[in-house]
Amino acid sequence: MLLPVSNPTTVRVDVDSCGVALITLDGPERLNAFGGETARQLGEAYRRCDADDAVRAVVVTGAGRAFCAGADMSEQAAVSPSTPTLPRSPTASGCCGVRRMRTRWRRRRLRCT
Repeated sequence: MLLPVSNPTTVRVDVDSCGVALITLDGPERLNAFGGETARQLGEAYRRCDADDAVRAVVVTGAGRAFCAGADMSEQAAVSPSTPTLPRSPTASGCCGVRRMRTRWRRRRLRCT
């Protein structure tokens, strides 16, 4: 028996006259849970902002009372409700790579031009 997947959190992009793009996770009834479709939409929003020369800054926010509740597990349950899945280990998710990148950039100075 497959469980119904509720509507995914959508992503809205608004750019104001000053060049600030406001990317909003819009699924307040589900506390902006983050699923596969949301990731695809967010990636597209980032690409649109990157391609638009009028965008000078990007702000990511969540609609409603929460920024993001975390992963939307309803999608995974709909795929295979009888097979439990275990979370990936921190090393499998690339945690060490993020730590290395953070260390590499720590000593660099950002310059505003």
